[in-house]
Parts: sequence; structure tokens; C-alpha cells
Amino acid sequence: MPSNWSVFDIFANIFPGALCLAVLQQLAVSAGWLGEAEILSWNTTYVFVCGLALSYFLGTLLMPLGRYLIPLFNRSHADWKNRTAEKFKTRNPEFADRLFLRINPLLLITAVDLHSSEFGREIRRLQALGIMLRNAVVPILAGAGLVLLEGLFARRFPAMIYVAVVPSLLALAFGSSRAGVRRSRMAVEKAFHAAAWLPEIDDSLRQHTTLDTTTDPD
Repeated sequence: MPSNWSVFDIFANIFPGALCLAVLQQLAVSAGWLGEAEILSWNTTYVFVCGLALSYFLGTLLMPLGRYLIPLFNRSHADWKNRTAEKFKTRNPEFADRLFLRINPLLLITAVDLHSSEFGREIRRLQALGIMLRNAVVPILAGAGLVLLEGLFARRFPAMIYVAVVPSLLALAFGSSRAGVRRSRMAVEKAFHAAAWLPEIDDSLRQHTTLDTTTDPD
């Protein structure tokens, strides 16, 4: 694996892409385009390198789809960034007037990463996990659809297996979506907690933004 790939690349792109690749492989086998014996005969190194590259590519393509599906599974997702900031102010009123609470939380994550690499790594890890779980919804739903089609037409296994697997995959997609949102919120909350103890972040914001710092942010 390339040494310059970050945790974000691995979790946010490769893992969901690998799930998507597995679904596509199963589709090819079910449709008769590929044989299981043929797949087992492939060169291991070739499969690993090509699989890694395809997983990264597919994971990148899943980004907009995952972002689109989140509101369908989580009605509370709308305006979650502002609500996370309001919750932080309620729990920590002594920091309510800090400037970092008035900017986009994703921009704040970058600012924290620049001022403290230790905090930044932990926040990026949570952010990557959230995106991984969010984007995994797409291949999980595709897998559920594939199993449903096999149950309706191919029926290679007893009917009860299909009856049990399809709802389980749908529940897994729902749980993965909600867990992804929770991890994303945790990343923003951790950025708020880190920025609270990094006063130099407010100084940088005053120099690089046009926010009015003389009025009450509320």
C-alpha cells in the first residue's frame, strides 16, 4: 500500500469502494460473466493491485451518492452543523462568545489540524470513519438489491435465506448511515473542544476572515 495514503484515503475511499467492488464481482458471477474458478485462477498480486486501485476509484465515485442518501435515512441531518455548535454553547457557556463557533465547522477542523497535529489526526480519523460508514450505505443497498433479484429469479439457496438476508442488509444500511452521522458530529464536537483550548485559532480567524468580532454572535 502506498505510504503516502492517509487514514482518510483508506477509510473514506478504499473500504466503501471495496464493498462496491465485491457487489460488482458477485453481480458478474450471478450473471454468468465470470466463473468462480476463473477468479481463483487469477494472479494474487494482480488482483491485489487492481482491486486496491478500483476500490479507491469506486470509493471516490461513491462520495456524492453517500452525501445524497444521508438525508433520506436521517431526517435530523439537516442543519446538523449549526445545531452541534448550539449544543456546544449550551454545555459550555463560557466559550459561547469564541470566534471559532461562528465559522464552518469543516473549516475549523482544518484550522485545528494546522495548530495541533495531534488533535487534527484524531479529528480526521473520526471524520474519515463517518464518511466511510455513510458511503458504505450505497454498496450495502446494492447488495440487498442483488440478493433480492437472485431470490426472485435464480433461487440458488432456500427462500428463507433471502427472506432473512434482505431485511438484515437494509437494517445494516440504516445503522451504517446513522453511525456515520454520529461520527461526523463527534469530529466537529472534538474540533470545538480542541479549539476552545487553542486561543491562537481565534487570532488567525481575525486575520483571515471578515467576521464582525464586535457584535454578539448569538
